[in-house]
Amino acid sequence: MLHFSGQAKVVERIKAYFDGVVWVDAKYLEVVKTYGKWVTDQGDVHTITDLPFSLFETYRENVDGKYWFPSYSRSDETLNLKGLEIPVRVVIKWTDFKPVPNAPQAPAPSTPATSPKP
Repeated sequence: MLHFSGQAKVVERIKAYFDGVVWVDAKYLEVVKTYGKWVTDQGDVHTITDLPFSLFETYRENVDGKYWFPSYSRSDETLNLKGLEIPVRVVIKWTDFKPVPNAPQAPAPSTPATSPKP
């Protein structure tokens, strides 16, 4: 398994960018794990307001032999509440991935229109 660090050179206010480590499967060249946070020019993005979670460890699994979806994500932080430091953890699990029947397919690329020759 290969891994590398990723960080945006420039961050913007309206877009969040990943800052962390990415693990890639050496055989399939697919992202299998990430550990990091999302940042903007105003700092870390907190997806759950009023809670301190910013660093997430996320694992992906192969689904249907061709897609890699997140299956497990976890974050451990400390909540400072009225002088108390309380350890908190959030765990998110995704299961039962299934293809959507009759889902619209991406349109096939069209050939450019040509004009008749004179």
